[in-house]
Amino acid sequence: MHQMDLSQIEQWGDRPFAEPVQLEGYVQNRAGIVTVHYTASYLLSTACARCLDPVERRVRQDFDHTVVRKLNQQEDDDYIVCEDGILDLDLIAQDDILLELPIRMFGGLQGSVSGMWLQPEPRTVRLSAAGMGATGQNGQTVC
Repeated sequence: MHQMDLSQIEQWGDRPFAEPVQLEGYVQNRAGIVTVHYTASYLLSTACARCLDPVERRVRQDFDHTVVRKLNQQEDDDYIVCEDGILDLDLIAQDDILLELPIRMFGGLQGSVSGMWLQPEPRTVRLSAAGMGATGQNGQTVC
């Protein structure tokens, strides 16, 4: 297991990585084709985009990459080129994780356990007449 510090990364005007990212994985060479498989586990902490209440979510994501020494063709995003045989997994993992982050984070229903993230579909949510948040189809207030 390897830990990676992303505490200086800014997203949504915040620093959402309060604790180190845990990386665990393996490299496999089958008939000269090298594949890197790893899992990133981390806690995202930020403010709800709607009401600014704190929101936290534990995330676990799996990633796979095929590594080659060189490409016979021009650029190909399906492969990671590693000409010198040394792969910087921290850089690859950081890019993978940041590309998978959602654009905005929303908290759950008021009174629910913190950590439920809800991004209702636009057709199922209507803004209240007083502008005090949104209500779902069942009438419960969302943030």
